[in-house]
Amino acid sequence: MIAFIQRFDPISPWLLGLVFIAILSVVIEAGYRTARKLRGDRELDKHPIETSVTGTVTGLLAFMLAFTFGGSVNRYSDIRNLALADTIAIENTFDRTDVLAEPEQTEAKKILVEYLSVRLEALKSGDPSQIEQAVQRSSILQARLWDLSINAQAKSGDSVMNTFVNAVGEMGNANTRRVHKATVTRLPSMLWACLLFLAALASFLLGMSSGFHGRRSRFAATAMLIGFSSVFVLIIDLDRPIRSFFQVTDETSEALLERMERETP
Repeated sequence: MIAFIQRFDPISPWLLGLVFIAILSVVIEAGYRTARKLRGDRELDKHPIETSVTGTVTGLLAFMLAFTFGGSVNRYSDIRNLALADTIAIENTFDRTDVLAEPEQTEAKKILVEYLSVRLEALKSGDPSQIEQAVQRSSILQARLWDLSINAQAKSGDSVMNTFVNAVGEMGNANTRRVHKATVTRLPSMLWACLLFLAALASFLLGMSSGFHGRRSRFAATAMLIGFSSVFVLIIDLDRPIRSFFQVTDETSEALLERMERETP
């Protein structure tokens, strides 16, 4: 199910929102025609039970959308915090290269410069394949830096080398947490299924309620669909690793990269 949801990541969220509106419009029309057929020429109560049920289901949908949107915003906030923690870990590792002797110090700095530049270029591109390659390249560079730190520690035997080794380990942990949060912790498939089912059910009941009343307001139905679809679009964008509206800025990482390049031979 996760792979099925990820297939829609390349599609614009605005396009998905328009498709969502079109489908629910058809569902509303189906509900309206069904109610008209069931009603026939009979006179019904002024406020049939369908009106109350429609309000209940619509309210439940609104609650679920609010709950899901809040969770997506929290996830986005966590990703921003993890991005900052990742940058800080890289900076700490770069600062602690001073404990290394040459040529290990220069080599470690060059690895860190490439490590950060590869990640920034991939994020700026917005290309999923390039980001995947950057993640793989980052793992290779981490392994090279770890081997360098262990060899330097064994060669030196000085306890001060532990600060650099620990910094390299923390940098790897920060990267793992960031990648996992951005690519793995997506909204559950069952939650998406529940939201779509409630949206379809609320739309169908809205059409039925209008059909039983013998009158309908296209303006009200359209306003409701646009409102719910707008929230759906925001949730879809927040749930994706690569966002269109809520992008994680990297000014801190870019400033760090400039400083690292200046200080690297």
